Formats: sequence, structure tokens, C-alpha cells
Amino acid sequence: MARPRTKPAFADIQERLADADYKVRKQAITQIVRYYSAQAYGPLVLLLQDGRGDVRSKAVLALGRLADPRAVEPLLAMLADKNASVRGQVVKTMSCFYDQCAVEPLIPLLLDDNRDVRLATIWVLGNLQDYRATQALIACLDTQDSDTLQRTIYCLGELGDPQAVDALLALLERGQGEQLAWEIATSLRKIGGERAWQGLLAVLADQNRSVQTRVSAAAALRRLACPEMIPSLIEALADPDAEVRCRVINVLECLQEPVVIAPLLRLLADPSEDVCAQAIQALTVLHAREAVEPVIALLDSSQKQIANMAAIFLGLSQDPRALAPLLSALSLPEHPALWNVPTALGELGDAAAFEPLIRYLSSTDDTYSHIRAIYGLGKLGDRRAVKPLIALLNPNITTYPEVFELDALIEVLGKLGDPRARLPLIHLRDRLPERQQYAITLALTALSHADQEPSL
Repeated sequence: MARPRTKPAFADIQERLADADYKVRKQAITQIVRYYSAQAYGPLVLLLQDGRGDVRSKAVLALGRLADPRAVEPLLAMLADKNASVRGQVVKTMSCFYDQCAVEPLIPLLLDDNRDVRLATIWVLGNLQDYRATQALIACLDTQDSDTLQRTIYCLGELGDPQAVDALLALLERGQGEQLAWEIATSLRKIGGERAWQGLLAVLADQNRSVQTRVSAAAALRRLACPEMIPSLIEALADPDAEVRCRVINVLECLQEPVVIAPLLRLLADPSEDVCAQAIQALTVLHAREAVEPVIALLDSSQKQIANMAAIFLGLSQDPRALAPLLSALSLPEHPALWNVPTALGELGDAAAFEPLIRYLSSTDDTYSHIRAIYGLGKLGDRRAVKPLIALLNPNITTYPEVFELDALIEVLGKLGDPRARLPLIHLRDRLPERQQYAITLALTALSHADQEPSL
């Protein structure tokens, strides 16, 4: 058992703070903060003049932990320290005080020779949220250093000064890429105001801008989406570039306003496969029942992306009009949407899909087709599927992708909630690896509240 620490005398610590060995002095700084914090301020301020930079840094850090307001003035004087590590520690420590008087002394350090000091200064000025720092931070946007750029964008958002909006929009126009566009959008959202999204809409509408710039503007608008921008976004759906149109669809999808359904329906005839598929996805999110018939017409599209998005839409629509076309697609071995049709039929929830799904399951040897059919039957929730699914359980499966099929069977048998699956799963459990044993345990837990077990 470790012996309890003995509290050293204050006089002994003071003596160690003046010791010739810098290691002893650093240890004494730790001790005075731990045991005599109320008396530590004076001795720590004296150590700000220590001949070693690492001792001065530790004294700065200790003063930050004390958070004594008296320390602000002597710490600010240390911003001129010749040691970059000390200057960086002083900057970071100023965030402990949230004292607005630190803003103007910190601003010159945005031009410090040391990159780490500059980055720390940007961060602290953002957190202090004083508009006096806005113009100096805006000047930091003119850099090729990605870390400096990202941190400045973030801190301008934290600062929240509307004066930064134009500078952030100008940066967006430089086409720095999608990730940066998201970061700019996040900061513009924090700053808020009509000026932010109006500026982005102006960039989006200006076809003299590069495609990448317009794409970035649309990506940024997704974070600022509000109903007032809908008319301008609908106009932007006519952009000559397909990627821009796709991004605008994403923004309209986020808004989830019924007024955008009609413009999206028109895009189902767009010459771009990507745009048409994106429009179907947006209509899916919007639960647009008026899109059922137009999307049914796209289910047999030769373009697989469109056909598969149509299948997903029709399944989630739960509209009875979707049943016949989905069943027709299921019967065609080369149908372009066959990958998503089984699960779409399950989502549709019509019992008439049960027999076709069972026939499809038994008619193919493709493992991935089996998996889609199994999940389709699981979503359908018809307990008649239990017996044929139990027949597919095979403990000798050890290779992929067949293992995925066994995983699907275990999961679906648990979700169907039929107690007939209990004994087969119990018999299977001890013959499988630990990961699948856990999956069976979860399935058995789901079955534990099932109805009284009928006979097979």
C-alpha cells in the first residue's frame, strides 16, 4: 500500500523555487500550486523572470491554473518573451482568464515568427469573442497554410462578428474545396443573418464563377437552409452543370418543404443520371406520394442508379400502386433494380409479396441475392417465412460472403418473433464462432417474449 504524501512546509517550497537545479524549481512549482495555491501567486510571478524558458513556461501554466486576475498584467508582459514556447504558453493561458484586456496585446502575435504561437493566438482571440480582433483575424485568411486557414475560419465563427461574412464569402469564391466550404458554412451559420445566405445564393447564381465555386456555395447553403431561399434555389436547378444541380437538390431536400416537390418532379426527366437519381432520393425524403406514378415509370430504366433509387422510393412509399411493378421487376433475372427490389417489397408491407419473395429466394444460388431476399422477408414481417428460413441455417458455413447470409438469417429470425425459431437457434449457437453466438443471443432475447410455440 502506497504511503500518503507528506505536505511539505511552505518555507521549504520557497527555498526549492530558488534552487540552482532547474528540475527542483519545476517540481517546487507543482508543489506550491498543489499545497499552497492561496499563497502561490507572488512566488510564481517572480519565476516569470527565471533564466530557463521551460521554468518560465511552467510558471505561466501554474498561474493559469490559479486563475488569479492579478496575473493577467504580468502574463501579458511575457508575450514579448524571446522563447517561442513561453510565448505560446502565455497565449494559451490567457484563455483561462477570458479577460478582454488581452485582446489588443494578443493581436500582434498573429504575425509571430513561430507558427504554433500564431495558431494559439487565433484560437484564443476567437474564444475571447471581442470584435476588436475581427479585422486582424480576417487578414489571417490570406494564407496558404491549411491549419491556419481552418482555425481562422472556425474562430471567426466563434467570434460571431457580421463583419466577417464578406471575407468568408470571398474565401469561398476562391474554390478551396468541399471540406473548406463546409467549414465556411459552419462559421457563417454561427454568425447568422440574411447577408450570409444571400451572399452564398449570389455566388451560386453567378455562372461566371467556376463549377467548383458554385458547388462549394451549394454545399455551404445546406448548412444555412431556410425557406426564404427556396425561390433562388429552384432557379439554380437550371444550372448547366449536373453536379451543381445535385447539390441544390440536397439543399431542397434538407428544407423538406412541400413547395419543392413540383420542381423536383420536373428533374425526373433530367438528362443526367446523377441528377435524376438525386431527385428521386429527395422525393423519398419528402414522402411525395404524387411522385409514385412518375417513379414507377423509371423503375425499368436502363440506368441502374435511377432504377435502384426508384425501387427504394416505391418501397418506402408504401403505396399499393407500387406492388405490381415491383413484383414484375422481381421476376426478371436481369432487371437493373433487382438489387433493391426484394427489400423494397418488404418495406411495402403487402402480404402479396410473400410468395414471390420465397420463390425468388429458392430460385437463385447467388448469396447476395439470398441476403436481399432474407432482409425483404424480415421487413415484410410475415411469420410464414420462419420455416423456410430455418431450413437455410447451416452451421458449417465459414467462408464469406456465405457468413453474411447466416448473419442475416439469425437477425431476421429474431425480428420475426416466432418462437419456432428458438430451438433451431439454440442448437446452432454452440457450433458457431463467438461473434455469431452473440448475434444468436440477441435473437433469442427478442424471441423470449414470443407467443406460445406452435408445432412445426
